[in-house]
Amino acid sequence: MAIDQAFIIQQIKKKETLYAAFCMNTKMPFIICDPDTYNDQVWIFDGEDELKKFVEEYAQKKYLIRGAKMEQKQFGGFFASLYTLDVNEIVYVSDDAVSKIALSDLVKRLDFSNLPPLQRPVENPSLQLSGLYFMQEATRQIPNEEKKNLSELNEEFSANLAAARYIVAVIPKEGPGTLPEKLQQHEFSVPVLNMKNGKKFVPCFSDQFEYDKFRQNQKLLELAVPLPGLMQYAGKDTDGFMLNPMGMSMVLTKELIEALVKAFPDRIQEGIQKANEIVRQAQEYAKKTSAIRKNAPDKKPEEKRKEVPVSHLPGHSKVLTPSFASRGRAEKEAAPAPVYRPVKKVPKEQEPSGKQPDSASTKQPEE
Repeated sequence: MAIDQAFIIQQIKKKETLYAAFCMNTKMPFIICDPDTYNDQVWIFDGEDELKKFVEEYAQKKYLIRGAKMEQKQFGGFFASLYTLDVNEIVYVSDDAVSKIALSDLVKRLDFSNLPPLQRPVENPSLQLSGLYFMQEATRQIPNEEKKNLSELNEEFSANLAAARYIVAVIPKEGPGTLPEKLQQHEFSVPVLNMKNGKKFVPCFSDQFEYDKFRQNQKLLELAVPLPGLMQYAGKDTDGFMLNPMGMSMVLTKELIEALVKAFPDRIQEGIQKANEIVRQAQEYAKKTSAIRKNAPDKKPEEKRKEVPVSHLPGHSKVLTPSFASRGRAEKEAAPAPVYRPVKKVPKEQEPSGKQPDSASTKQPEE
């Protein structure tokens, strides 16, 4: 007789500690696609003994996995963050059973549809999921010819990179001028990650969770831009971008971005349209709220003082989405990606993935 799911969920929530399987190369939860249901799973464990058996099993398959211990107060945040990875199932391993639980039964997905368009957090669950699957397989310690589905994973990840919106952090210069004017005139600096090999990358992020892990207490302004829009924040003396430096740490060179723009024009256009749709919705929302305020009776001074600004999550700043237009221009032949390859030729020097930046600084982009 199957154990009641509600009982298992209550047992999980009452635990003082749990362990989750993490991929050492992505620094993210290790994700498994169920061969029968095709559910995307993350495995959690009641104790270290169960975790150790799992790690040893996958070590035989040449995956590098470690355990992450979680306290009870961290459970909610951990499970909620899995929605940004497109995970839909939790596998819970205890000393006497293995149970599969829908993520939605453990924690509900937050609904941001009622928030103003520019205050809805950026999410790219398909990008995260395909990227983690690709990185898990690409960094597996076996010969490349034995990685049977690497090409398909590469194709899916590349297409999702082309269609995504990214968060970029900037620090506008102090002084006169509006924010749009400062962005247009490049009157801002950006954080720069300095690697030991001398290369420099601007951090970019797939979603709010990844951005918050990097930002912490820094005073940064976040912008949401499609892939072609990243280039205006790179500067001439950087080597490109690092996607999710606190997570998968995927290097996106300038040449790779140009290659993706050339290889996936439909997905690029999809990303641009998505960004411009947010702008359109924001403009409509501004008109509606302006009309409502215009027709509303004047509030007393004490009522105005009680108003609280709305934010999409505690501590998060507003996400601004500039408007973009696709530009038809001749593209030069681009070099392939450092870790995965959207084109056939492989460069002699490749930038290793999964590396933490050695230091961070700020840099003013050059036009």
